[in-house]
Amino acid sequence: MAAVAAVIVNRMLASRRRLGQGQAAVWWGGPDAVSVCRAPWQFSCWNRSDPNRAALEALAADAAVLLPARTVADAALDGRLGDPTGGADHYHARGLRPAWVKGRRPVATVGRHLFYRIGP
Repeated sequence: MAAVAAVIVNRMLASRRRLGQGQAAVWWGGPDAVSVCRAPWQFSCWNRSDPNRAALEALAADAAVLLPARTVADAALDGRLGDPTGGADHYHARGLRPAWVKGRRPVATVGRHLFYRIGP
């Protein structure tokens, strides 16, 4: 969970850097966590076709089941979490091979996930 939160923060920071230089935000993110998480086809639980989306949207913001995620997210957004991914802005589960991985090496492995830095 912390590693995915770091990816979200890294995407936010990349977009903010670009915006600060008068460039467009990276296409897979934005300057805030909501725009990063809901960028099309980036985090599967927010894809319109994913059955987890309706389940997430049905939860109250203060639902007890969300407490661990909220704790990690708060720490990540406040800069207290650190970055176990080495600056990664993309990841995938071990055993998958998305097309964007071709020719790239992971910068970190955390649990069952491989992490990559491919952005600006």
